[in-house]
Amino acid sequence: MFSCLPIEELFSSRVKLEGDDDSLMENEKLLGFNEEDNFREYDSIDDLHAFEAPKLKQSNVSSGEKLRALRKLMKDYGVGVYLVPSEDEHQSEYTSLADKRREYLCGFSGSAGICVVTLDDASELTGEAALSTDGRYFLQAEKELDPNHWTLLKQGAAGYPTWQEYAVRKAEQSRFSNVISCDPELISLSTGERFRSMAGNFKFEPILEVNFVDEIWENKPQRSLDPIYELPLEYSGESANDKIARVRSEMEKLGGTHLIISALDEVAWLLNLRADTDIPFSPVFFSYIIVDHRKVTLYINREKLSNVKNYLKSIDGLESKDTSDFLADLKSLNKDSALILPDKASTTYAVSEAVKHLDTQYNSVVSFLKIVKNKTELFNATVAQHKDSLVFIILGSWLEQQLLEKNQKITEFDAASKIYALREQMPNFKGLSYETIASTGSKRCYHPLCSHQRKS
Repeated sequence: MFSCLPIEELFSSRVKLEGDDDSLMENEKLLGFNEEDNFREYDSIDDLHAFEAPKLKQSNVSSGEKLRALRKLMKDYGVGVYLVPSEDEHQSEYTSLADKRREYLCGFSGSAGICVVTLDDASELTGEAALSTDGRYFLQAEKELDPNHWTLLKQGAAGYPTWQEYAVRKAEQSRFSNVISCDPELISLSTGERFRSMAGNFKFEPILEVNFVDEIWENKPQRSLDPIYELPLEYSGESANDKIARVRSEMEKLGGTHLIISALDEVAWLLNLRADTDIPFSPVFFSYIIVDHRKVTLYINREKLSNVKNYLKSIDGLESKDTSDFLADLKSLNKDSALILPDKASTTYAVSEAVKHLDTQYNSVVSFLKIVKNKTELFNATVAQHKDSLVFIILGSWLEQQLLEKNQKITEFDAASKIYALREQMPNFKGLSYETIASTGSKRCYHPLCSHQRKS
């Protein structure tokens, strides 16, 4: 049981953080509150509000109409099976609204899954459609999918094929075409290689020129153009120039002339840059980097650079180009270039095709450097954990008061609202790292909405 201490007593017990550097000791003030701080306890649950992530607006186009429009494109391009994954072109699991193609097509809003759509009769534009997802989302998918048009493939469950096996079987059985296709910017090289290695009477032919879902998506959301900003040295602990020097040292050991960085968190880490609105809960921004021994090329929508122009000048040899130049620049690299790409699960099929004329190796250089935290990062991580631990202690005390002393009925949404209200009062609060999971009953990965409340 939690002790129902008054809020001021919970704050009065400060945790001493270790640190022998003046800058670290200065940061200790971020941990707690002073007596003059106006901390709101929100004694009434009616005063609470929760943060809800941006959601796709419900489409006026039915599942059947979307599938028919998609199959029209499949017919035009000679495709028998079309794949619609969850990821964006950086292989991000969590994406912007503009990249939620799978959710738009089938209605399933979980973070993981892939759609497989078939065309069997070109004259009638008919076929099958399946969503494959894992056990976290079986119940949610069954509720969100239209059973008149969609079938659920339960990953890992007995009696269900993998989505790759399903796609191959449907391609082989199709009366229209045995071609399996997709947008090659949205699937990994490892996925593409698996299809290339699978035996069967089918063809794997991704189409770069057009994304079928984008073509049928009415009123598709746009990506954010909000400016990015510098992460100060007091939080990063190492300058971008020093990080780039370490990256080049690793490149030299591997014998590489060019390093491709496509993971958004790796770009943000290397350049000490952050964003607030590109992807919910993630301080990253849409971009790529190519590092060689003389320069660093940042590929980004340059409208987002308005607040960091002077900072970027401090990074030696950095130039910026539009994102649309990225694949073309890869294709134009000198044939003597020795490329270092991310691992095959992180490199997209489109990138691998763009550099197939070059000597390549797969090594996640930045990922391995980033995972080893410096002194400042370790300290700030400790500060963050202490602050969030304090939030959970207060939440536990509040729940005990509400449930036991006041005999209140607390819903999942109330609990999520309370913890958000506590967190947003913490110093330097920038937002949640993930939408709060507060659930009772059968759902394991569940974000409560005000309209779907269960009581404890």
